[in-house]
Amino acid sequence: MFVRQLDHVNIATPRFSETLEFYKRVLQMNVGPSPIGPHGAFLHDAAGAACIHVASVTAESVDRLLTTNLAHRTREETDPATGFATLYGGGAVDHIAFNCDGLEHTLERFRRDKVPHRYFFIEMGSVHQIFLRDPNGIILELRFFETVSPDILSGIQRGGIESPA
Repeated sequence: MFVRQLDHVNIATPRFSETLEFYKRVLQMNVGPSPIGPHGAFLHDAAGAACIHVASVTAESVDRLLTTNLAHRTREETDPATGFATLYGGGAVDHIAFNCDGLEHTLERFRRDKVPHRYFFIEMGSVHQIFLRDPNGIILELRFFETVSPDILSGIQRGGIESPA
């Protein structure tokens, strides 16, 4: 066996609508149907690949989800008070990274739309990184391998949070 590529990431959340809106607005991903029906959606990258599966989790839906798209989880991995899946296992994942294009446009849009983020430049590999959080607190890394005008980067505090008021 060998791994060819990552297929998708699943986000099970009680913030379903807010999560879809964030990925549409901030990362400009397209929303498509999910095999679990109206309780889920796939987020597609620019090439049309479904890379994030978002599942709506409510106290009422947890039993159904544990027998469908969260069937790999056990009842012991859920919080008895809410029925929601715990951070067991998934809490060890630090972030999800996306290779992206359009750094200048992204930085301008994030400033305009007041999207809190951190910017880094890694000299080895010449990669620009933007880190931000989705509505579920998941850290996202946006990776850009492109040359940009120094004017675009002027005034950016590298590593600092750019969180326009």
